[in-house]
Amino acid sequence: MRWILAGLMALIAAPLAAMDTRFGEVEIAPLGEMEKGLMFQGEVIELPSNPYYAFIEAALHDWLLVSVSQGGNACATEYVWAKLSDEGVAFSEVFGTCAEGFEMTEVPAGAKVTIPSADVGAGPVSFIYDGEAISRVQEGPEPIGWTPGEAGAFWLDRYAFDFFGAGELQGHLANMMPPDMVALAEKNAELGGPFEMQDGWIVARACEKLECETNYVVVAVSDAGDRIVIGIANENMDAEIYGDTDGPLPAAIQEIGAR
Repeated sequence: MRWILAGLMALIAAPLAAMDTRFGEVEIAPLGEMEKGLMFQGEVIELPSNPYYAFIEAALHDWLLVSVSQGGNACATEYVWAKLSDEGVAFSEVFGTCAEGFEMTEVPAGAKVTIPSADVGAGPVSFIYDGEAISRVQEGPEPIGWTPGEAGAFWLDRYAFDFFGAGELQGHLANMMPPDMVALAEKNAELGGPFEMQDGWIVARACEKLECETNYVVVAVSDAGDRIVIGIANENMDAEIYGDTDGPLPAAIQEIGAR
């Protein structure tokens, strides 16, 4: 997601390989066989991190936001600012969370780029560039638009990591589970399918990457939204179930209880 503010930033609907600036065209160009650089006034300049892929994502005054990536699955995207001047190009440090998508706004200090966190349950991270250095600000979890007691169908087609990252649920989770169990549930919510109907409940199962057989979490929300039950399974510990367990429970929760 990109937010472009008219008058403050150049409108870029999609990443570009080149952009016109008051210094002339700036272009992403090959640098050797496996690397991309930034061509400025006829010279190809090495980009920080020596990326395999690079694109111009946005512009603020004489600053260009460039996405860089080595390819593969290790880190989807990081970013670097290129500050243009008559003297040449100055680059910021590379920054990002390895998550895709960003929002950018102009702030008194300079430019703020806000990127989703790569950690389940954590709010987005803002990176503020003042023309010289990058400062990192951890934002709080964002609201998702649901509180306990509202229809559980809200969660259909959403995911367990959405549940643990919902700003409205942080206090509820803290009251339901010890802090170490909240952290473990978030850790176990990395991978999984969306919430689905099961036995009159809306249920999602997720697991820790590469440990899906042993380390997983099940989140169950009643159809009325007035009951929430969370089951946690992890290697070398007994399964734990938290929440409103009085009354019928979905099969996925019962299976954890019998583990």
